[in-house]
Amino acid sequence: MKKKNLILVICALYSGLGTAQSAHWGLMQAQSAYQSKNYKAAEKAYASIKNSPKAAYNCGNAVLHQGKNQEAVDYYMRAAGQYKNPVDKSDAYFNAGNALMAMGSYVEAAEAYQKSLIMAPGRPDAKKNLTIARRNTPPPPESTPPPPPPPPPPPQKTYLDQARRSQESLPAPLSPDAARQILESAVAPVEEESAKRYRHLSPSNRPTRSKKAW
Repeated sequence: MKKKNLILVICALYSGLGTAQSAHWGLMQAQSAYQSKNYKAAEKAYASIKNSPKAAYNCGNAVLHQGKNQEAVDYYMRAAGQYKNPVDKSDAYFNAGNALMAMGSYVEAAEAYQKSLIMAPGRPDAKKNLTIARRNTPPPPESTPPPPPPPPPPPQKTYLDQARRSQESLPAPLSPDAARQILESAVAPVEEESAKRYRHLSPSNRPTRSKKAW
């Protein structure tokens, strides 16, 4: 039983050693292709190495040289998430900001530079590029003002208002003298016409006043 466990441990050690050697050999091949400016081959070699922040970072450099900015951002962000050293994280965020700036994504670039400065606060190139990204960031759109409130409803008519308006529309009361003048001007022509007719009647046709029996 102990011998079997020992064999398993030795196999695991050899397996780990083989994986490490394979990753190291892959990095050497990728680095050679990168230095030869064969960026496509370097990208393929770096991408084949898994769980390596250095490979992800260098793969970002390789695809960036090919003009694939968004892929470069993805690789740099992956490397920043895998690195343990704050300086390495700062480098990855800084390069991601550069790739974003090349795409005109100034808001996202400013965020990447801010993360780079959090990892390395005294980094002058990140401060400079952050200023450039903020300078090119368009201002936020002006908010549309809310519509004006609707007009208030007209006041409802009440019986009291109607009665008040009716009283206001009535003519002013006449004075006694004015009433007498109106009456005389209306009655006098009628009485004069009646008197003329009466004078033209013969005595026999003139009406007589009879005494009423109450």
